[in-house]
Amino acid sequence: MTQTNPPPNLPVRFNWRYQWGTVSACHFLDCSIYNQVHAYNSQGIGKFDKLAHANVVTLIGRMEQCLENSDPSGVLHAAANILETMAKDIINSSSIKNQSLGGFIEKFKNESNLPHEIKSVVEGIYKLRNTMPLSGHGSTGTPNMSMHDAIVIAATTKFIVEIEYRAKKI
Repeated sequence: MTQTNPPPNLPVRFNWRYQWGTVSACHFLDCSIYNQVHAYNSQGIGKFDKLAHANVVTLIGRMEQCLENSDPSGVLHAAANILETMAKDIINSSSIKNQSLGGFIEKFKNESNLPHEIKSVVEGIYKLRNTMPLSGHGSTGTPNMSMHDAIVIAATTKFIVEIEYRAKKI
């Protein structure tokens, strides 16, 4: 990657590439960037909390806690529970109320607004949870899941949930 020099007629102090070149101390409430980020996060999170089922929101918090505690198997367990709860909420049928996602995965695939490839990812996360030690089934084995895997699964799960609930709204 090459660095671009500012045009000769534009002083360095006015070039956007150099805005982050210096830092000035200030209280976070006086920081324009903090205010922009805070406003954005307040708006986005508030809307999502209203779209998703309350149990899904709670489980996302649990998954985040597992990430903070460096517990990749816990992340997988929470992710599968999030996706199962979301699927039950999207389908909204009393016939699946007490079933696991594996029992109604085809119904979910037929009724979900997600693209086919993403539905396969939902099923893949659920199946991985059923085979990974310490992720929701009894096992004396040692899990072979890394934190990198857990981060990808957590981000993917949140991505899937947001798409499903936003698509349901339209």
